[in-house]
Amino acid sequence: MPVKFGQNFLTDVVWQKRIVDWFQPQGLVVEIGPGRGALTKHLEKKYSDFLVIEIDKRLKELHEGKAYRLLSIDFLKWDFCLDGKEIEELSFISNLPYDVGTKILTQILLRSRRVPHFIFMLQKEVAERVCAQPGSKDFGSLSILVQSAYQVELVATLPPGAFTPKPKVFSSVIRGSRRDIPLTPQEDGFRSFIRSAFLFKRKTLANALRNVAPKEVAVAALGAAGIPPNARAEQVDLRGWDRLYKEVQQRL
Repeated sequence: MPVKFGQNFLTDVVWQKRIVDWFQPQGLVVEIGPGRGALTKHLEKKYSDFLVIEIDKRLKELHEGKAYRLLSIDFLKWDFCLDGKEIEELSFISNLPYDVGTKILTQILLRSRRVPHFIFMLQKEVAERVCAQPGSKDFGSLSILVQSAYQVELVATLPPGAFTPKPKVFSSVIRGSRRDIPLTPQEDGFRSFIRSAFLFKRKTLANALRNVAPKEVAVAALGAAGIPPNARAEQVDLRGWDRLYKEVQQRL
């Protein structure tokens, strides 16, 4: 069966079981892109009712007529509803395709109040960006947006030999548990603010914020937030970004 959607199938049974064992769901269990059922067969042993979402028409045939539910839809277009009703709480597990992993994670962030937990396999470099700490080269807008809503950890890194076809890169497992109170605003304005600031990582923040505020506003807001004007975006922690965003908004 040809591989579609940039997917590499996890074939190492030991890793399959470990990932499912690390999963700590609340609410409805949802597997994104079950493929040939590597994780699904282990989920069946632990959960009597769960949902799989498979867009590939050939792969979805492998999941028809099972005890669990099947939804054949593009996850990025899914509204988190079943039978016309919103799902109040759902947790995700997946070996995410490399080419859409970040997009899927971003989609979940938009509905984070309904998603208490997730465990994903991602390309190692993407996983490191998600979990990166302030001051590191990998710390960026994705780190802030995910970590503001979730406590995340990089659980393990898998070798290419655990997959078929064997990828040219390593994969890592990340696990996220939703914070009781987000560390930053969960709104489109904040997301745009963060992404704009990180477009110019090599510049000082006084200059990097030029797309969102005049320089004099940026300098004043940085001072009020307790951040040096010569600081760079990756040097500011989540609390600092929360303060800075609010200070800029007050001055616009």
